[in-house]
Amino acid sequence: MAKKSVDYLVEYAKAQVGRPYWCGTWGNIASQYLLNRKLNSKVAPMYINNPNPPYTSQFGQKVHDCNGLVYAASECDTPNSAPKAYPNPYWAVPTLYKHCEDAGKLTSETKLVKGELLFRNSLGHVGIYGGDGYVYHAKGHAWGVLKEKYNYKEWTHHGKFKEMYDYS
Repeated sequence: MAKKSVDYLVEYAKAQVGRPYWCGTWGNIASQYLLNRKLNSKVAPMYINNPNPPYTSQFGQKVHDCNGLVYAASECDTPNSAPKAYPNPYWAVPTLYKHCEDAGKLTSETKLVKGELLFRNSLGHVGIYGGDGYVYHAKGHAWGVLKEKYNYKEWTHHGKFKEMYDYS
């Protein structure tokens, strides 16, 4: 698979702002079929325990989880198209961090580049640095995909996912 540019990764992430968060998704189109798959999967408690699920109102929209937002750009031809395939590789956030290059802990002196991945929550959450002072990330069901001002104190680690995206 040819690498996509970090410019496209950031363009993709920006276009997802305001869209819903669904655990275990990577740009899929929300539908009854997808919801049924989630209800029958290992992530089902997230769906079953929600007392007021908005899922049916989200049918027809693209949905992501945090690492799914990172991977979706590699499988979607445009920010609005559905993914062509299951992303390969598709790692959980800690493993994704282990495969990043030029990775390390964030400090006030860290100089980030556009498309660099940011990590927090003991490497349990990932976002994408937009190069514009903002981070794009799928925060959770209550928030969806957000654009938030970058603050190094809220993120702990960074790295370039060169296996999938071209940073040159």
